[in-house]
Amino acid sequence: VELAWTGDDPGRKLRERVRESWPALAAPDVAATQLARVALVELQAEGHYQARVEPTVAAGAETVKVTLQVERGPRGRGVDLRFEGARALDQAALRAALPPPGGRQFFEDLNDRGSALADLLRLRYAGAGHLQVRVGAPRRRFDPATGRLEVVVPVREGPVSRVASLRLPEELGLPGLGAAPRPKLTAGQP
Repeated sequence: VELAWTGDDPGRKLRERVRESWPALAAPDVAATQLARVALVELQAEGHYQARVEPTVAAGAETVKVTLQVERGPRGRGVDLRFEGARALDQAALRAALPPPGGRQFFEDLNDRGSALADLLRLRYAGAGHLQVRVGAPRRRFDPATGRLEVVVPVREGPVSRVASLRLPEELGLPGLGAAPRPKLTAGQP
């Protein structure tokens, strides 16, 4: 299998990162898609928020050629993350529940249609008693004048769930590990 690059120069660091990420046992079309995703996340983490990476696979008689077409796009100056509809938890608390905006993990999660980000936000809201929160797909908008990427995550919090009652066995824990600490839940609290 041969890996080739076209379009904008990806740079040595990106070439190495993609080469290290090559999935050993994957079919060439699956590998090409995974490698394109790795390249895209790396470019976005470098500030190329509008980057595009298109994979193609060409099978020859004896080799398979995977080509990644790269368009870097302009380099941005930062990411602004906002939660539309958030009222119970402030913006800072919600941002703290996610990977740092602009980093590799943030873009990896964002490019997954935001489902990983949504899971982290649902978990944070559950801790505050909002068990029915709905997190929509993130919207992105790049402002060429400021170089900033705005990411807006729509949130519908739903009602606060409260502990009505809780019954636990006298002794919590696993055999051989001893008793577990009693949960600190109070009736009427989220």
